Amino acid sequence: MLYPSNPRATSISANPSKFYPQIFLKSLNYKVFSIIIYALLMILLVFNLAPLRTPKFAGKWFYVLIAYTLVLTVIYGLLCWNRV
Repeated sequence: MLYPSNPRATSISANPSKFYPQIFLKSLNYKVFSIIIYALLMILLVFNLAPLRTPKFAGKWFYVLIAYTLVLTVIYGLLCWNRV
């Protein structure tokens, strides 16, 4: 559901469970999910500030990355399609 069923709930703070990703509802509660997302964002912040040299994806690894992205997209699409 993209829009809340209650038209008066216009902000995320009014009802956070409406905006919580449905894929995590069975395994994590809202507070645990929020803590995990916050920790991951802080780790990404550190990586952004640190000078890390990373190799470019070239050759066979470029095609592996494309295949990985397509497979995960298809799996997520099937999960969404079967839920409708």
